[in-house]
Amino acid sequence: MAALVQESLPADLSTNINNRNHEEESEDAFPDSGNSSRPLFDLSLIQGNTRSSRNGGPASVATTADLASEVGSVMMNAKEAFMKSFTFRLQEDATIDSINWGFGITLGPPKTTKKGFLRNNSRIPITSIDENSIFALSRIREGDYLKSINGRQIGPSFTPERALSKMKESLEKDGYLCVATKNREEGSDDILVHATVIKPSPDMTLEDLGMTVWVWGYLCIKSFKSKSIFKTTALKEADNIVSVNEIVCQNVDPEGFASIIRQLPREITITVLRRKQRSSGNFS
Repeated sequence: MAALVQESLPADLSTNINNRNHEEESEDAFPDSGNSSRPLFDLSLIQGNTRSSRNGGPASVATTADLASEVGSVMMNAKEAFMKSFTFRLQEDATIDSINWGFGITLGPPKTTKKGFLRNNSRIPITSIDENSIFALSRIREGDYLKSINGRQIGPSFTPERALSKMKESLEKDGYLCVATKNREEGSDDILVHATVIKPSPDMTLEDLGMTVWVWGYLCIKSFKSKSIFKTTALKEADNIVSVNEIVCQNVDPEGFASIIRQLPREITITVLRRKQRSSGNFS
């Protein structure tokens, strides 16, 4: 495998993202609608080898400097994001009863924090992630706290046990699971967002996955098809695409981006910069 070429985030994309404010993100970023798990989710249901990319390593066996070079780009160091999501679907021939439960994550007791005189809702933190579990393929980390499960907000009444049960119920009912988290970092206006999906099939293209991108100042997300797997993630239309599996997208055109997606065999992590509207205070 070719050696990775690591480079810092370009200056014009790194402005105002080293400090993220987790209290100012609008609550409509995801639509409304613990305890240690014993067995691990059955990774045999997921295509490809099971090497994970946590701790800043390559996010996929295909994300080498050679692949970046094909689209006129380079690799960058992994950046921590304020908001994250992880989405995967059941294989067509899989059933809930055939899955080796649970997910390989440990949830801690709810925490209640204060900001000034305001009392925030209690939050369920992720305290550990098994390196051999399906969640190890995501960018979710210990210390992040749950925001939503399949678009449904995690309210103050949730317990770790109920959250894990909700994950299983959602996967069974909807045929997919999307877990969204935030972290505890505070800071400025613009935020980084990670969205990781598992390709339902290794040979699926960007078109198959239901997302359209275009250049609008930066490479941006233009639209999602109604049944796109990306529509269930933390991504939003008009997000500026910073990288995909640590391949810098600053000078990548839509065709190059589509080529990267086509060649990635399993997990895809798209990192975007979400800008705050100065007039309204909401995120675009």
